[in-house]
Amino acid sequence: MNPEMFQAQINLLQGDLELMRRQKEFYERFYGPALEIYYGRIALSESAVLSGIAKIEDIFHAQNSPPASQS
Repeated sequence: MNPEMFQAQINLLQGDLELMRRQKEFYERFYGPALEIYYGRIALSESAVLSGIAKIEDIFHAQNSPPASQS
């Protein structure tokens, strides 16, 4: 394997690693609220389901809100 091919392979693997890190972060943020909704539905607990939904909405609002301006 020549150096250019080796570097291309390294770049590809680094991209894959970054993608896996983002997927893990997504999973970790949504796991708790999703579990709360799941068990809330099993227990027929409307408040638990609504709480889980509110937490997920907060995550999406935080992602989509513009960053605070620097003073």
